[in-house]
Amino acid sequence: MPSSESTVSHPSNLEFTRFEHDSHLGRWTLDAATPTGPLAALVEQYWIADCDSLGYSRENILPRSATEILLNLGASHRLIEDRSHPDRARRFETSWISGLQRRPLLVEAPRKIRLAGIRLRPAGVLPFLGRSPEAIAQEVVELRDVLSDHLEPLRESLVGVSEPRVLLSMLAHEIERRMQTAPGCSPVVRHALGVLGATGGRASIKSLVDESGWSERHFISRFRAEVGLAPKAYARIIRFERTVEGLRGLERVRWADLAHDRGFADQAHLAHEFRELAEATPREVWSQLAPDGLALVEV
Repeated sequence: MPSSESTVSHPSNLEFTRFEHDSHLGRWTLDAATPTGPLAALVEQYWIADCDSLGYSRENILPRSATEILLNLGASHRLIEDRSHPDRARRFETSWISGLQRRPLLVEAPRKIRLAGIRLRPAGVLPFLGRSPEAIAQEVVELRDVLSDHLEPLRESLVGVSEPRVLLSMLAHEIERRMQTAPGCSPVVRHALGVLGATGGRASIKSLVDESGWSERHFISRFRAEVGLAPKAYARIIRFERTVEGLRGLERVRWADLAHDRGFADQAHLAHEFRELAEATPREVWSQLAPDGLALVEV
């Protein structure tokens, strides 16, 4: 697929990347900044997407282990909550937040897009919100509904910024300021997140409970309160996410080998998880995957 990517380091604990794409799916650029300092444990990425000719109208955004804060700098987007009635949808004009999802989100986008985002790691949501992420798990809500100072002044200040690195630096400065003194996840939950991430969701939850010194009930309750989902549900998403990442760019897939490599019992187990989390077969996910690997596109 005709895409290109370039990376250059930046002195202020940010690494900038530009991704350019031009095909029948549309023409767009995605500029991103990845934290390299202490904030890297909380924030995965800041990004700004500019598209002047989107070649599809809908996309199914797949479940991921990150929480997305979206600041709209262009035309509105529609979230279709009932697939049998696509005319019934919620329209998002300004800023919103998408918590951890266990099903894909069907989004209808305008042909021209300018959208900025902050992609939070699981440990970053609690300090960003100042409250439990459980309230937004499996939800997409207006940012003003969960934050008293919901970044609207920041969003408005970004509208006229044309230089991507300036815009991304403004995002990074604001998020760093918000998180400097905010309480974060407990050491036990941070450790569990690290182990689940390092093992691709394959670590034993029982082992994590035993290491914590907590009861199983208390461990699950604290994990859900600090991350948004129970540990087993979160581990499923991690394993699915890593499996989908492994499909990008493949011309041929050996499904049985992929299932084994990603920790599924067998190919049937992999297919079941894809039907549950993507509402699609593995082959459909592979063939319809967007260039960024985050969604399935409906051309």
